[in-house]
Amino acid sequence: VHNGVINLQTSKYVGLFGYVGIGGVIRDLGVENVAITGYWGVGGLVGVNSGMVTSCYSTSAVTGRRVGGLVGENQNILTSCYATGAVTGDEDVGGLVGVNSGMVTSCYATGAVTGSGKVGGLVGVGFAVSCYWDMDATGQSGSSGGKGLTTSQMKTISFYRNANWNGYDWVMTANEYPRLVWEGLGWPDIPAPEAVPLA
Repeated sequence: VHNGVINLQTSKYVGLFGYVGIGGVIRDLGVENVAITGYWGVGGLVGVNSGMVTSCYSTSAVTGRRVGGLVGENQNILTSCYATGAVTGDEDVGGLVGVNSGMVTSCYATGAVTGSGKVGGLVGVGFAVSCYWDMDATGQSGSSGGKGLTTSQMKTISFYRNANWNGYDWVMTANEYPRLVWEGLGWPDIPAPEAVPLA
């Protein structure tokens, strides 16, 4: 999905998909250069997710409350996704997810993040496993979930290798951010973690 404007300043559940219900699945989808504005539950891909979002990305600029670069509020499963667009809001603002009460794994965020309360480079409020955000690019040194890295570290394969990203849908080449297999870049898979010798 490329280019466009979604401007619903007084609406809840705003995104390319406003609400994904239980049992709903979004997979292998990218949203590029869409400007998205809503009131509450606003995301670059999904406003509120109660289903499963996997192997997706967004480069969209997003504005609202309870707002994230990819998902405004995640209530279920979000895995192998990334967001690079600027995120602006007042409360519950995250580079990837505004509020997470579900499971977020193997994701990252690099877009500039600005807000006044409960603001995070990756997640405004909530937990995340094996996820990263770029502290330099987001302008945020903190997040309630995930691990902050410098831009240089974000482009270093060993961080993702050691976090077991090889078991997901990622590819990576030196000095670039990870990307998704289905994007067709021809990059190599992230290798499996090195075995720890038994002494």
